[in-house]
Amino acid sequence: MRLTLISAFTFQTAPWLAPLRLCPGVESLPDGGVRIDSDSECFREFWGPRFVSLPSAVPGTAGTHLKRIIEQLGFNADRVCGCAWRARMMDQLGDEWCVANREPMVRVLTGKMLQVKQHQLAAAAMRAIAKGMDFINPKDIAGSVYDESVRRSQAEAQSPGITAP
Repeated sequence: MRLTLISAFTFQTAPWLAPLRLCPGVESLPDGGVRIDSDSECFREFWGPRFVSLPSAVPGTAGTHLKRIIEQLGFNADRVCGCAWRARMMDQLGDEWCVANREPMVRVLTGKMLQVKQHQLAAAAMRAIAKGMDFINPKDIAGSVYDESVRRSQAEAQSPGITAP
């Protein structure tokens, strides 16, 4: 038995996770989150085997680019948004999945971005200007960063051997 905690915040930013609350043996937590056995049949059916144990991903796809962009903005991608597993998942599932699941993924990134202190966001904005990251839309920062990571991955796939910036 492997217990996995899913916070109330995660359910708010990723409403597509709501069916997990219906799995047998789910323990509701006082904060609105849940504790679930990630080895259970319900959990495995919901996520599918690709989510339970993701093999090493091939670098250079959307998740890798997302992590790179976040790091170019001056953040530790793993600490800010837990991007290590998210990037592996995006790399594993490919560009088509990333395009189809844009809304929930951007919602999660937006939620993580709201946890960053204002002065850190201001410093990231200055880095973006200095590095010529003109793809960032100030009205949709998370969405524009996500879209750029997918765009770079698709460009890289169409031109093998040429790496997107």
